[in-house]
Amino acid sequence: TSVIDSKYIHNIRLMGSVPRGDAIEYHSDIDFIALTYQKPSPVQYQEIATTAIELKNNHKSVSRVDLEIVTIDCLGIGREFILNTDSITIFGNDTYTKEYVDIDSVELAKNNTPNLTNLLSDYAQRIATSDNLEDIHKVSRWIGKDILKSLRQRLILEKGIYEKSIHKLLFAMIQNFSEDADLFNDLY
Repeated sequence: TSVIDSKYIHNIRLMGSVPRGDAIEYHSDIDFIALTYQKPSPVQYQEIATTAIELKNNHKSVSRVDLEIVTIDCLGIGREFILNTDSITIFGNDTYTKEYVDIDSVELAKNNTPNLTNLLSDYAQRIATSDNLEDIHKVSRWIGKDILKSLRQRLILEKGIYEKSIHKLLFAMIQNFSEDADLFNDLY
């Protein structure tokens, strides 16, 4: 089965800053997710990895191209919320986009906020095991924003505010927790 096969793929979605219209040339990445009916084979995974590299090489104005595959029966609450609110369909019928999503703030914070301990551990391991200066530079750029995203939980639970965009998240954190504004700016 080819990766691009409507019998295999339920939906392909573009997620994040690009469909929101707040991508920054040469800094933002492009995130795609393919929702499939079954788990891909190793050959299909390799085809996707190769395609991601080709897309990145052909489009120098993006920092990274992420092509992810998730089987539709493995979507969790957090992922489905993102599909409902922060993505657009580029292949298949759009059964995910919703104008309004009702979700408990505790569930939202739990399922849509990176775990800070795991995040720091993963980044530390990646930096320690990499001898590629470019990779270390990329990790350094991502870590501050990812830590800021992990602090989103405080904004959700204490203020009932959920911001998708990193820029709007920064502004909301500074506006609501001004005593830590310097920290938020440093992370950004």
